[in-house]
Amino acid sequence: MEAPDFLAKEWPVITGAPYHFFGGIITITVLIVVIIWFLFNWVYRHRFAAKDDQLAAREERLAQAKEKQQEAEQKSKDLQSVIEKLTAQLKAKASIEDITVTASSAKTKVGELVDASNAVSSAIGIAIGASSATGITDMSFPNTPLVLREEAARIKAEKERLE
Repeated sequence: MEAPDFLAKEWPVITGAPYHFFGGIITITVLIVVIIWFLFNWVYRHRFAAKDDQLAAREERLAQAKEKQQEAEQKSKDLQSVIEKLTAQLKAKASIEDITVTASSAKTKVGELVDASNAVSSAIGIAIGASSATGITDMSFPNTPLVLREEAARIKAEKERLE
């Protein structure tokens, strides 16, 4: 019960100098608010700086991925031209040696396209089979790089159109 005794003893002093008492309380409150504001400002400034660094790194990865994607698209066009050449040779009933050379070239181009597609995935930080991490399960070719999936879908559509 010391608090009521304290207030009883000090109340005449507080009522005698209310401006000093309330001024002191307001000053202490303002100091505490300013200190808290500076602490929050310091913490969030560092958090925002870290996020800015993360965004810069992500933008750099995306720029690299764009370059790799352009290379992959060129490899896809090269493969398409080899496939068209092979198709023309088959329609023209070319010699088996010519067809074998063209098929070997197509196999090489497929390997280059897979490498380029994997380079794109690697540049943006997506591993093969990343659908399990993202929760996306409705993928027709989940372990196939995007460029190859697009090429396979295009070839399938072309076959369906020809039939």
